[in-house]
Amino acid sequence: MSPYTAGDRVRIEIPDPQDPDFSRLHGESGILYEIEGGEFEETARKYRVMLDTGAVVDVFEQDLRPWSISDETTWYVDRFLLRN
Repeated sequence: MSPYTAGDRVRIEIPDPQDPDFSRLHGESGILYEIEGGEFEETARKYRVMLDTGAVVDVFEQDLRPWSISDETTWYVDRFLLRN
């Protein structure tokens, strides 16, 4: 049973810095809008997320966590203070 449902706001947290998607997706936030895959634990579910940037990505459950209000502060600092 998935802890997420379509419409949930999530943050992508890829635990392995060696993962090819780490630099592109780690720390991004968005809205979960589709869950694909089987109902059994052996079958990996894919979660389709529309990022705040408008991009749509597919990730696995281990790469997601619920979004929190502290993420809004992190997003602002990352996007506007550190990158500009």
